[in-house]
Amino acid sequence: ASSTSPPDLGLLQRAVSLYAGEYLPETLYETWAAEERERLSALFLELADQLAGIQLEKKQYTEVIELCQRIFGQDNCWERAYRYLMLAYDHLGDRGQVGRTYQRCVQTLQEELDLPPSKETEALYQNLTA
Repeated sequence: ASSTSPPDLGLLQRAVSLYAGEYLPETLYETWAAEERERLSALFLELADQLAGIQLEKKQYTEVIELCQRIFGQDNCWERAYRYLMLAYDHLGDRGQVGRTYQRCVQTLQEELDLPPSKETEALYQNLTA
């Protein structure tokens, strides 16, 4: 596929579904396995991020929520997943979950990275709760 064509939803879903978690977790301290584990994790996160964005556009909100939970299982600081999650909950009319998701984002980024949410995340939250 060329870089100008949109990603294929079915192909992304299949690719994301193939990722079953950490690669060879029993070889945690072996360099060759750690490098491959990091590569596969990064690939999963990028593909899952793309898929969540497409699912959001297609109004597949339950699928977005499930996928974001998988993303957090791999990287709970993946900020764009918090935005996807807030949008999905907003479309489902669950304002309480929008707020809880935002608070979880703030807390996680502070605890893990000592950073506040991005301006984009702040603006989205303000827009959704206005």
